[in-house]
Amino acid sequence: PRVADDVTVADLQAQRDMMARVSQMLEQSHDAVRDIRSIRTQMHDIADEAEEAGYGDEFQGMAEETGEKLTAVEEELFQTKNESGQDPLNFPPMLDNQIASLYGYILSTYDRPNEGAGERLDDLQSMLTVQLETLRDIVDTDVAEFNRLLRERGVPGVIVRTPPRATS
Repeated sequence: PRVADDVTVADLQAQRDMMARVSQMLEQSHDAVRDIRSIRTQMHDIADEAEEAGYGDEFQGMAEETGEKLTAVEEELFQTKNESGQDPLNFPPMLDNQIASLYGYILSTYDRPNEGAGERLDDLQSMLTVQLETLRDIVDTDVAEFNRLLRERGVPGVIVRTPPRATS
């Protein structure tokens, strides 16, 4: 009884297409957070090992500085302060949660997504693209410089699983 009679196949295809786009954005966001955490951990571990092995302590500073930049991107993508069930009341939802919320909204309707959902999707895509580009810049500059210096000194570098790429 709640299903509208005037929903067309084209409406449902539009809904499916928007859900696929939102799902891809969620995947990009999750991949970026995994990459950030991996890179940050590797850099700190390598810096610790390099210092203990007598390569100097300059790697520590580079790892710390790059780690702070990576953390800034992570905190835009994902709410890192939530630890208990009440924390979402105290800390705002970040980009990842907003994308997931939009996905839930689109999924909950049996109709073509409304104009507002499309506008919100475009807004979230723009915000995600900015964060992915920022991450790409950090990898291309800071992490690359860290790895260059490691190679110069004969120390193994950081492995970046997959370069994060923004898609429009």
